[in-house]
Amino acid sequence: VGFLAADTGTHAGTDAVAGTDTGTGAGADTDTDTVAFRLWSSLCPWFGFGLARGVRAQTQSKESLMQKKNVYDRARSVVQELAPLVHSIREHDKSLAEQLKRAAQSVVLNIAEARGNDAGNARARFSTACGSAKEVRAALNVASDWGYIERHTAMHLDERLDEVCAITWCLGRRL
Repeated sequence: VGFLAADTGTHAGTDAVAGTDTGTGAGADTDTDTVAFRLWSSLCPWFGFGLARGVRAQTQSKESLMQKKNVYDRARSVVQELAPLVHSIREHDKSLAEQLKRAAQSVVLNIAEARGNDAGNARARFSTACGSAKEVRAALNVASDWGYIERHTAMHLDERLDEVCAITWCLGRRL
């Protein structure tokens, strides 16, 4: 798994909470919840979030607000890359293009809404933004499968949307 938890200096092969070695590597764990926790505990500090060993929980800080702006800007950048693709997809499948457009708009709008809400509503908006980003990813995969767009383009945007999902997931858990 090899993600570096920048805030703690731990690797995914090290238990980020206890600071203990977890075994010989990625194949040592069979409990998927434990593996998922280690993956996210390594991803969240990379994005500036997390409660790994030696890191205190942070309240709504200036850094947290900057990360929210960062995910908003990332989402908008993806939408800007999607715009010409939506037109290409529309030539083949108007319904898929409209669904892709609505889902992409939902990602950005829900992140923006989360930035101005209380913790409970913000958590729900970040969750919805992540779900919409996953919907955009699926629509791009379908468009690629049907040959409406190039596979490498879909993969590139999938990676960018995965980052948006990871950040919104971390922000939602942090509230």
